[in-house]
Amino acid sequence: MSFARARGNGPRRGSWRPDFRRPSVANHPTTTTPAPPFGDLLDEICLTDLEKSASDFRDSAVIRDPVTVASFNWMRTAKTGKPTIVIPGSPPRWTPPKGLTQLREDQGAFFRDRNAAQYPQHPMEPAIVAGIHSNPDLATDINIVACSSTLGNLLRFVRHQEKSFRILVELIDKTLFLIRRENSPTELIQGVRGFGHTFPEAYNTWDPDVKQSTSHQRLLRYNFGGLHLLVRFEADGYLPTPNNEVSKPLMSPAKTSERFDIENLTKSFKAAQVQPEEDPIIPSSGNDKLAVKQAGEAVSQDCIFDLKTRSLWKKNQDLLSEEIPRLWVAQISNFVTAYHERGIFKPENIVIQDVKRDVAKWENDQNSVLAQLVAVLHILISKAHEQKDGRFEICRSKEGDLELRRQLADAREALSPSVKKEWVRSSEIVLGSEKVDSKDATNTLSWDDGPNNDYTACTDACHYCGGCTY
Repeated sequence: MSFARARGNGPRRGSWRPDFRRPSVANHPTTTTPAPPFGDLLDEICLTDLEKSASDFRDSAVIRDPVTVASFNWMRTAKTGKPTIVIPGSPPRWTPPKGLTQLREDQGAFFRDRNAAQYPQHPMEPAIVAGIHSNPDLATDINIVACSSTLGNLLRFVRHQEKSFRILVELIDKTLFLIRRENSPTELIQGVRGFGHTFPEAYNTWDPDVKQSTSHQRLLRYNFGGLHLLVRFEADGYLPTPNNEVSKPLMSPAKTSERFDIENLTKSFKAAQVQPEEDPIIPSSGNDKLAVKQAGEAVSQDCIFDLKTRSLWKKNQDLLSEEIPRLWVAQISNFVTAYHERGIFKPENIVIQDVKRDVAKWENDQNSVLAQLVAVLHILISKAHEQKDGRFEICRSKEGDLELRRQLADAREALSPSVKKEWVRSSEIVLGSEKVDSKDATNTLSWDDGPNNDYTACTDACHYCGGCTY
């Protein structure tokens, strides 16, 4: 398990606390899991074949109209490991201690893909659940659903960067889903070193109503290359604003609907109480239904930051240029760099940058490369339509081409049948019209927490049931 010294100065720095942000995994082997078998080769995408088609997308190879459509927090749950999220959740707040802070180096084991570990049946489904809860017409005109990892790996491919990866591809209605695939949902990061886990615990604070959170996930919608994308990513934290620490709704008023409230989430998503737990997080058994509840406050994307820690001797190196592609994918404009000397962090060595202009300049400079990324996305959509089941797998080995392979039986579907039905239905909803009756729209999703559905004990802190420990 990871530990960080307590905040502040004086004797308190001699105590230790568990890392609540990225909990380690109990009783998990650290050996590498064997890769799943590969299906038959269907086709290949080579970079040399993209040059001609990419030229048609140079004018549109920029991200336009980004907006956060939903967010949620993964919660530390009871020892049963029942997967639980809260909507909209809140990212941890930047609360740096005064003076220098001595931290212990990261220890323990950490999941490669938190979403897959917590909900291995359908890792993208919690984001879709949160999205439909916030926006009944979420699927309208969406061409691609991805995460920062899958989109980032395709970006690495067109940038000629060495990286092996596998991505499951599935066409649902008119939308292409790109699902990250590790060797196992509980695959662990090997050789964890540094302070990338203990530093956030010491310098960030979860707000009281989401204090049992383990991560904050966000769902962005933007236009890129003539395509409408939904992109999920994990936020490291947020910078409180001087006058209003929680600001801006997730969507503009035109995209929200009062008829889609806490009582209107699918019956298959049973709400559960979130109990305090000091033990490491336990991965889902794979058969648990997603538990959903309401907590947190929406935080503007403008306040979100990405965080990196580095040794002090690297302070004069250009770290930002290495990280900009990730910031671009997630449209993050604040970058926090914390430099340390043998685990000692001083305020003068913690740098907070507004990188919006840097990201915009990178996007302009990388126009030809991003046009190739657009070309790849269009090819993937076309190839999915050619398959009878709309499914295949993208495989890449280090610096190789993209191999499009047949999915084998061990590959899970992107969404469960019930959520897939809601996704298709949400694509048919046009707010302000009679295409779908408003009564029918609200009845498609409902909130049900089973037999103990007494909300009379709700507190001002959590706005939910008094059975929780917030």
